[in-house]
Parts: sequence; C-alpha cells; structure tokens
Amino acid sequence: MDKGDSAQLTYELLAQLEEESPTAIYVADYENDDLLYLNSAAAKILGVDKNEIYGRKCFEFLMRKENHCPFCHKSMLKDDQFTGGTTLLPLNQRQYRIQSKLIMWEGRKAHIHYVTDETDLLNEQKQLRTLTDKIPGGVGIFYVYSDGRIEANYINDGYYAMIGTIRNRRREYEGFSTLEAVHKDDKKSLLQEVHDGLRENRQINHEIRVKRDDGSYMWVEIRADIVERTKERTILYCLYSDIDQLKRTQEELQIRYEEQVHLSRMLSVTSVASSMVNLTQNCITLQDTENEKIQTIITQQTPQQGFETMYTAIPDEEIRKQYALIFDCDKIIENFEKGITHKSIVHPYEHVDYWMESSYDAVRNPINGDLEVYCFARDVSEEVRQKSISEFLMSHQYEEVMLINPNTGEPTRFVCGGRSPVYEEQEKVGDYHAGLKNYFKKYCADEDAEASAEAASLQTVKDKLNNQDIYSLSYSVYDAEHKIVRKRATYAYINRYKSTILCTVQDITKDFENEVIQREKLENALKEAHRAIKAKSDFLSNMSHDMRTPMNAIIGLSNLAMDLENIEEYRDYMMKINTSGQQLLSLINDTLDVSRIENGKLTMNLEYVKCTHLLMEGISSAKVVAEQKGVNFNLSQVGVQDNLLYVDSLKIVKIFNNLLSNAIKFTPKGGTVTLFLKRMEQIGNEVNYLIVVKDTGIGMSQEFIKHIFEPFSQEQTGYETNATGTGLGMTIVKSMIDFLGGKIEIQSELNKGTEVSVWLTFQIAKGHQDIQETKKRQVDNSLSRKILVAEDHPINAMIIQKLLKKRGYESDLTSDGKQCVSNFIRAPKGEYAAILMDVRMPLMNGIEATKAIRMSGKLEAQTIPIIAMTANAFEQDIKTCLQSGMNAHLAKPVDQEKLYEMLERYTSDKAEENQI
Repeated sequence: MDKGDSAQLTYELLAQLEEESPTAIYVADYENDDLLYLNSAAAKILGVDKNEIYGRKCFEFLMRKENHCPFCHKSMLKDDQFTGGTTLLPLNQRQYRIQSKLIMWEGRKAHIHYVTDETDLLNEQKQLRTLTDKIPGGVGIFYVYSDGRIEANYINDGYYAMIGTIRNRRREYEGFSTLEAVHKDDKKSLLQEVHDGLRENRQINHEIRVKRDDGSYMWVEIRADIVERTKERTILYCLYSDIDQLKRTQEELQIRYEEQVHLSRMLSVTSVASSMVNLTQNCITLQDTENEKIQTIITQQTPQQGFETMYTAIPDEEIRKQYALIFDCDKIIENFEKGITHKSIVHPYEHVDYWMESSYDAVRNPINGDLEVYCFARDVSEEVRQKSISEFLMSHQYEEVMLINPNTGEPTRFVCGGRSPVYEEQEKVGDYHAGLKNYFKKYCADEDAEASAEAASLQTVKDKLNNQDIYSLSYSVYDAEHKIVRKRATYAYINRYKSTILCTVQDITKDFENEVIQREKLENALKEAHRAIKAKSDFLSNMSHDMRTPMNAIIGLSNLAMDLENIEEYRDYMMKINTSGQQLLSLINDTLDVSRIENGKLTMNLEYVKCTHLLMEGISSAKVVAEQKGVNFNLSQVGVQDNLLYVDSLKIVKIFNNLLSNAIKFTPKGGTVTLFLKRMEQIGNEVNYLIVVKDTGIGMSQEFIKHIFEPFSQEQTGYETNATGTGLGMTIVKSMIDFLGGKIEIQSELNKGTEVSVWLTFQIAKGHQDIQETKKRQVDNSLSRKILVAEDHPINAMIIQKLLKKRGYESDLTSDGKQCVSNFIRAPKGEYAAILMDVRMPLMNGIEATKAIRMSGKLEAQTIPIIAMTANAFEQDIKTCLQSGMNAHLAKPVDQEKLYEMLERYTSDKAEENQI
C-alpha cells in the first residue's frame, strides 16, 4: 500500500469516527459561512438531511436567522484552542454547549464547531442550585480558567443572607466581577492562595473581608475543593463560613490580654516579687523585686531553674513538695490545656515566721500564640497567724484566748468574751508568769493554790508541750459572786515550729457537775459489759454442753450399734442417732441465725402457702415433743380461714417452733401448753393475726423479762431440763418478728407460767394455686434419671449415692471439679438430668467448675440444673453459689426429703424445657 492509499484509509477512518460520534460536528467556510460538513449527530439535532445542506449558511439552520450566530465571534477564534459557551437554540429550545476553533478543510479556511446537548446537565445544576439555596451558610461554584480569570458560576442564597443582602442587589458578584466585593487588602493574598492550591492540588483555605450591603466589611472563611479539572478550566466548590464574631472575639482577647498585662504590672507594685514567664519561648521576660535573693532566683536562665531554686528556700519539706507540683513548667502547661489558668500556694520562706502566697496566672498571647505565665509572691504572714488561730477556735468556745511568746513570756490578748481577770493581772506586769501568780493568789479556790499556779507556769507548759501536742489543766476559782466555778486552761503551739503558744480558757463548771452523772453511766455500762461477758461465757458453756450431749449419743449409740444383731434394737439406735443429729443441727442453725441477724443479713424469701399447711408445719414437731414429755398440748382457733398466704414460711415456722419448744421445755410433766390463733381485721389483701402461746410452766422473773431478747440470756431458776439451750431462741424470734413488721409482748410470773403474744400481718394471695400442690409434678420417666455428683469426701459421696439410688436415680461420681467439668462435656446430650456440686474440692472448686460448665459452649450448658450441696451455709455462701450460675443451694447435712423435692422440681422443669 503506497502513501496515498494509506492517507485515504486514515481519512476514511476519521470520517467514520466523526459519523459515529454522539457529539454533533459541523464545518463552515470562514469567508461565507457555507456549510461544508455535517455529521449524523448534527443532522439529527437540526432535523435535516445532511446531503441537502451543503452550500447553505450555518446560522440558517442553527438559529433560524439570516444573521450570524451571537456566539460565533469568528474573528476571535484560534486554531490552537477551543472557545465557546452554552446557548439556547431556538430550533428545539434546548441548551447546547458549542466549542469552536479554526481549521483548514480541503484547502479552505474554515471554522469547526462541536455541539453537546447540556440541557439535562443544566437542569440537574438548576436542581442542585435550588437545593444549595436551602443550605444554611454560603455555597458557591466557581470556574477558574487557564488564563487566570475567575468566574462565579453560582452563589447560593445563604451567602447573600450571610452578608445581609439578596441576589438581585448583588449581581456584580457573578460573571467576571467576582473579586469586586473582596477587600482591596485581601485580593492579592486570596489570588495567591487560589494559585497555590491549584498548583498543589489541595483544598484552598483563606480568610478574607467581603463587603456587606451597607458598605461595611465582614470576615468570612473560604474553603474550596476542586470538583473537576480540564485543560481549559477548573471547577471549584466553595463553602463560606461567617467568622466575623470569631475575629471580633480575637480582637477582644487581644484587648483583655493587654489589660491582663497592665493588671499584672499593677499587682507587681504591691507584691514582694513578680515575674512574667514565657513557657513557649522558655524564658523569663520580666521581673520586679527588691529582695536580692529572689532577684537572683527569677533571673535564672530558664523558668524551670527559677522555680526549682525558689522552692529550695522553703524550710518545710511537705510544703516544698506541694510547691514543686504547682510551679513546674510541664504541670502548668498540662493544667492550662485542662482549662486551669490559676494556681496558688501559701508557704513559709526562709524561716517559719515569714509566710508568702505564691500564685500564677496563665494566658495565651493572642498575637503570637505563646503561653505566658505571670507569677506573684506576696507577704501573708499576718494572715497565716490569724488563720491558724481561727482554725483552732472553729470547734471550741472559749472565754479567754491569748498568745504567749515562749521565749519572753509576753502575752498578747487575742479574743475575750468579757473582761477577764486572767489577762488583767498579766496585763499589769506585762509577763505571763508573774500575772498568773497574782491571779491565782486572788481568785484560786483550790486547797493548794501554789501547786495550781505551778501547773500553769510557762516552764511547765513548755515542758509538757515537748512531749505532747496539747496540755490541759483544770482548777477552781471564785467568780464575782464568790461562787466556786471550774475552769480549764489549754495550751498548744499554733504551728509545728513552736514559735507561739496559744492559751485558751473555758468555763467547765457544768461539765464538772455532770462528771458524777457520767461516772455513774460509765459504771452502769461497765456492769452491763460484765453481764454481757458472763452471758457469753454461759452461752459457750451451754453450747459446749448441748453440743457434747448429742455428740455423745451419736458416738455412743453408733459404737453400740456395731455389735447389735437384733434388727429392731438396731433401728431404735439409728432413730436416736438421727434425733441427736437433728438436735446438733438445730444448735448450729441457731448460731448461724444469730450471726445473720447481727450482720444484718436477714432476707425475705416469700412463697405461696395455705394457712392450714403453715400452721401444721409450725406445730407438728411441738406436738410430738409434748407427747413424749407428757405435757398437754391444746390448739384453739378463732375465725381462722384457710387462705392462700404469700409469706416467708421458714421464718413463720421458726417463730412457732421456738415459742412452742420454749413453752414445752419449761413446763413440767402434766402441765399444759396452749396455742391460740385468732384472725383479726382484714384491710385490703392484708390480714392481721394474733398468735398466743401460753403455758403453766415455771415462769420468769420481771427482771429477767427485761433481758430476755438479748443474746445468751438465761435465767437460773433451779429447774432442770434435759436441754438447757443456748439462750439464742428468743433473740432469733424477736429479730424475725421485727423483720416481718410484727410485734411481740411477754407476760410471766414465777411458778405460774408464761404468756407470749405475737401480732403479724400476712398478705392474702388471689388467683393462685396452692404452691405446695403445684410443686408436686411428676418427672417424665422417659428422660434421664442420672445425676452427675461432684463430692471429694468418700463417706459423703457414699451417702449421697445411696440416697439417690433409694429414690431411683442413677449417679456418676467425680472427686473434684475439674473431673466433673470433663465428664459433663464428654457426655452425650441428655445424659445427665442434673448436677450435685460440692464447693470445696481439690484441683477446681465448685464455683469455678460451675462457671466452666456454663461457659463451655455445650448445648445443655446453660439449662442443666446445678445444685450446690455444701457445708458452706452462710448467706454470702448461698449468694456466691447462685451468682456463679447454680440454680439452688442445699446445706449439709443434707435433708433427704429436701434433696428429693429439689431434684424432682428442677428435673421436672428441665423436662418441660425439653418438651418445649
């Protein structure tokens, strides 16, 4: 292929590209504007056949006019760059962007035009302008051309509102007069910032002053981002912020700063020393003092050196450390950043009688931004002395206060409620010691006036204060009516430097008269303490006896039982061992109850229970004991209804048991114990009951009744019982009745019996089934009956497995918490119905094991019942178990019925959950 063919092919390809271009292209002769070429896109816009237009004028088709197009400007066209703009063509009323330049077309000078339909784009821009007008603050779109011209394409209404005008009055802001509103002193810097921002391709940020509608100027901040960039122009999206108030504030800060400087200079006139420190520049810029030593300090090379040298002159080590924490350059900067601009400290300087207040005020210099600190020191010695005395007197009332120089004995009267003969005598001679001798000679009512005067002498006072902080002495004197009154003089150094003694005199006559009363109270308190100690000693003795008695029965009977072959006799021994164990457990429970009461650990455990069930549970054991002892037991009821009550049944039963057991214990064989129960008035869903326990026993003395509710209290009557008790029963009863909001009264007479009356309020439940009956749910026998047991004690482990087997449960035994967790995780789903968990075990205790199971991630980990089975029976132990993730708590020794009830309840719950 020769060059001619190649050129022809290239021409044809370019022509094809122009034909297929979506941009309309047309070419016209430069001299006569005849159309020379029209591509398909242009023909479509004009609505003509492109083969019929050649030789016709271009403006006939574009503008439907006989003259040149207003946007043509042929004489301004160049052959190296495009010029043009956007115009509305009348042929279809749409907006087109036309870019034109000069070319050579088949040897003829011509002008080529590229036409792009921008109607949709301009509509979008119009919508954007409408939206932008609703934005608070100023927004503008600017074109920056390659020749440096800046054209405002659009400025929103928010900008005009910001400068106090409207669009129609500020048309000069648009077009080529954009910079006309900028203050003449700011134009150059703004143009430079625009030039630099475009060159560095970054955000443009500048502060300028612009003209308001009233001719004044306001400060605005411009932040402009580049939106689009071409060879011809750059589009900027600008935000205007009103910073006029900020600038005004800065000016005000400058004024305040200058005022602060002026004030600091004024303060320096009355200060012992003053200086100005520039922490940013790390230098001392101003100092003023007549003290040569301070002058040396504040002219150090750096502020930190000056601070450090200053606090070395403070004789008190503790205050010196505090000073060092305040006057430290880094600390001052840190405080300033937190908004703390002022600090001060009062401290001695060089010696203990000269005190200064050193303070600083930090301020930011609005001109250069430096952090400047103004430091002052003023003499506050007199203020410190006055404050020391005032603080000492804050909590006291004195009729005489004086200061005494410990070296010269010179007294200084400080305050006095009236003319005092003490100071009058000292004032006459100007000497504390001589005046004191005169005073005691005239007024002292003590048998040895000289001894009293010697006790108050200056030398004695100083000697005493060398070994103690405060020295006091009391003496008697005659008042103006020649009555004997009691005085107390108190001496103390007002500071740790022992430079001044403060002497105060108080009238303590009333206190003196009350000493006898107070002494009697102390003696009574001592008697009460001795009585309490004896009661506790008796308790320990009784506790030892009462614990050893059942223990002796348990150990003795178990030894005898080993040799028995008769099964009936063996059963009898076992029943007696069980009874002795229950007695021992009762003693332990009483001790635990008292511990909870003393520590304020009683809690309310409410449940639904029928009144008859509550009554039967409360008297069942008492009836058996009465029958065994040969005491008649009577039950009398008035108006009692079988309501469902919402009560703490354990506490109610405990009250019944303690009152009835006491009555039976102290009633001889053949006597009578009567329980009287009366339903009183009902208010709403609350009903009041009167409970009376009356016996024909030995009774109590009136003196003992006063102490019956105190712990360990027991009356020695000579009446022998088989179980003397610990003296805790009535303490527990009273505390529980008080806790439940009830009342108890006791009437008794020796050898005639006792009557105990209790008033309690119960809440009646409505719309509930008997909770005792609803708890008796049957376990689904198709589910697992296997229990995982964690117990490290072999005997306890054997017992619990036997108890489980007795009720038809299988069990897997683990001897530590770690093994228990492992067995649970490895077991198939549904293998175990519940876990019985001991707390104190090796390797891993029960609390840790429970947490590990709950966090194991196994499907059943959150639902399997875990029941604590432990000898840790305090309230806090129970709380700790429940907080670890356990469902319930069983205290050892385990009550088998409670164990079965709890297992059936929780395994039934588990069965229901599995069915759901």
